[in-house]
Amino acid sequence: MLSLVAPWLSAEIAYPSVWAELDGGEPALVAAAERIGMRPGSRLREAIWRDGRRFDQLGYELLHPGWIERMGDPGVGIETEGKPVAVPRSPAPRIWPVGDGPIPANAMAVGPRLALRPFEIDDAPAIARASREEPEMSFNARGRRPLSPLSVEAWIARQGEQTPPGAINLAVVLRESGELIGEVNLVEIDWIARTAETAAWIYQPRHRGGGLGTEMKHLLLDYAFDRLGFHQVRSYVYDINPRSAAAVRKQGYRDAGRQWWISVKGASFVGWNVFDLLADEWRAARSG
Repeated sequence: MLSLVAPWLSAEIAYPSVWAELDGGEPALVAAAERIGMRPGSRLREAIWRDGRRFDQLGYELLHPGWIERMGDPGVGIETEGKPVAVPRSPAPRIWPVGDGPIPANAMAVGPRLALRPFEIDDAPAIARASREEPEMSFNARGRRPLSPLSVEAWIARQGEQTPPGAINLAVVLRESGELIGEVNLVEIDWIARTAETAAWIYQPRHRGGGLGTEMKHLLLDYAFDRLGFHQVRSYVYDINPRSAAAVRKQGYRDAGRQWWISVKGASFVGWNVFDLLADEWRAARSG
């Protein structure tokens, strides 16, 4: 199947980049990818649970030769793979200093300045307003997308429809005032392998740059690893957004490779950096 579909998507449909996520424990599949010219782009450690064992998930890509000729060969993504971050610059504290301050209603995780809680319908206007006022154009390769309060209300209403959920989205609020300032997300959840992709968004620029992003992300990781029992998380950051890439490295994520030419920004192709983090690494950094 791979030998038929990937060349067809590249040669006939003319995709600039064709991407496949492969089970590292199936060498015949990996060999088939390499025979048709696919190259390794990323390696997510211990992301697959099969037959009572964990295997790495390998990302392989096939770049269109016409675009390579026009733009040059960007190289093999896995060459940027890094070692585990033994001492992240901003590890989570071993015990959250909850203190004597107020705790917002329905809080699921509490830090020194922030709390995570489920979304409420009344949050919709603030989220829609943030989407219209977002100043950072590199936030998404496809550009900023203004949202309507009605569409956000519908999204919030759907949160509890699936059991078990394929995604968990939590609101981030200030402890002192209860003001909604952002969100954190676990998406593409695999409840068998206990893995998920993480994401975060601080809605207003005035709340950025003061360490709140690190605190809310570690509250999410604490929830994912110690409450839900996840084994590994991953993150994808567009290569036009170095600020977000620096943030996940700061929190302990490891560079796991690159994926080229997945979208277009202006008149150029953009790709993204791939990151992963194991629960044991996060706990060791926190304890250390």
